[in-house]
Amino acid sequence: MKKIKIIIISVALLTASSMSYATEIMNTKITMIMMDKKYAHQVYIKTSVPHESGAPECHRSPWSYVLKMDSELGKSMYSLLLSAYMFGKPINLIGNDTCAAHSSIGIEDLRRIELP
Repeated sequence: MKKIKIIIISVALLTASSMSYATEIMNTKITMIMMDKKYAHQVYIKTSVPHESGAPECHRSPWSYVLKMDSELGKSMYSLLLSAYMFGKPINLIGNDTCAAHSSIGIEDLRRIELP
């Protein structure tokens, strides 16, 4: 009986520790988009609903997300962001649980854009 309890607790802890901590900012508007020659093929995004600091652990910037535009998909996502920004439409943004594109500043990579 004691072994079963230990196994159940171990499984629960392992499951909880492997859960993704990527953020979701729902029903937000884009307030600022920035590109910089120093950081080629990246777009920085600020939203009306702020990104939760420390979620994921690497995120510590006032920017909400960064989008890499080094692929056709990245360029298509950028077009969608621009459209939402220009027309003031609310969107949902979902992060990737990583800060790979700009780890020195700590900005979460953008994974998905939804138009509700």
